Amino acid sequence: MKTIGILLGSLAGAGAEKSLLTLATALAQRGNKVHLVLLKDVLDFTPPKSITITLLKGENRAAELHDFTASITFDLFVCSRVELYWHIQCSNKWGFVCITPTAWIDTPRWRPLKLYRAKKKLRKYLDKNLIAVSKGIADDLVENIGVEPQRVRVIYNAYDFTEITTMATEPASLPQEEYILCVGALKQRKGQAVLLRAFARIANKHIKLLLLGKGEMEQRLRQLAHRLGISDRVVFAGWVPNPYPYIANAKLCVLASTAEGLPRVVVESLLLGIPVVSTDCRSGPNELLTGELANFLIPVDDYKTMARKIDNALDNYPTISKKSMQKFDSLQTAIAYESLGS
Repeated sequence: MKTIGILLGSLAGAGAEKSLLTLATALAQRGNKVHLVLLKDVLDFTPPKSITITLLKGENRAAELHDFTASITFDLFVCSRVELYWHIQCSNKWGFVCITPTAWIDTPRWRPLKLYRAKKKLRKYLDKNLIAVSKGIADDLVENIGVEPQRVRVIYNAYDFTEITTMATEPASLPQEEYILCVGALKQRKGQAVLLRAFARIANKHIKLLLLGKGEMEQRLRQLAHRLGISDRVVFAGWVPNPYPYIANAKLCVLASTAEGLPRVVVESLLLGIPVVSTDCRSGPNELLTGELANFLIPVDDYKTMARKIDNALDNYPTISKKSMQKFDSLQTAIAYESLGS
């Protein structure tokens, strides 16, 4: 049995938080003593009683984190807030990187000198032992940031297959009509505006589009749907604690993001046998949609191609192999974390 700590901002209803909670649960199921350390008292997800929750609520959280981790002998500590990494008193500690770092800076508007300085700053910031949740993130850390390869481990996010399939059968307020689903916070990076433009162009004018999530872009997206003449076919369903019945009953799931790490909804959809169309953003989708499924990867911001691929996916989608999903099983992920530092 090991004593393992995991630091995250909160248990808000988002992908990284769900991934780390699933990991913590799997580690506890394997007999480890697990501490979840939170910076905010937000609990959209309910952790099991086998996990100890500690909330850092003082004004100096760095000092509070230092004192807390010094009071317990941790065998492993995972830190999703990399800026607090050096305040953790544990020799076997790892930063958790869930999105491609240079996806935010490597764009045409950045001049070479500014881009160099930004990458240099990131290199200093990320000069740590790091867990990358996809190979794309690991490649970015090594090739573009300059992190030493031996300091980076690729460990995919954890998924509880039994939980997902069981929760998919629970009652939910599902649309009566057939629908396409997009799961994610309503913010610019998630690309729902591009999806709305694509949805306005698809051949099937009877199917609905269900947006599952909340965020600062909602009002602008509603206005865009109205301008496109599709507001009667777009449903803003908000955030729900159990998205799996919505995924399991969708005709298709679409990811329109401009940047990701390893998008949970793509894995969850494939696990439930639901077709996926996704942007080929950095990073993750091209590690998930492989073989025949790679035909349903599209360029970022290309709403015309997205519309065409949605039409194709609704008409004919390749067989989804669940065997290829085994690498995402939460117990396998837990074993990989237990081996860190060995």
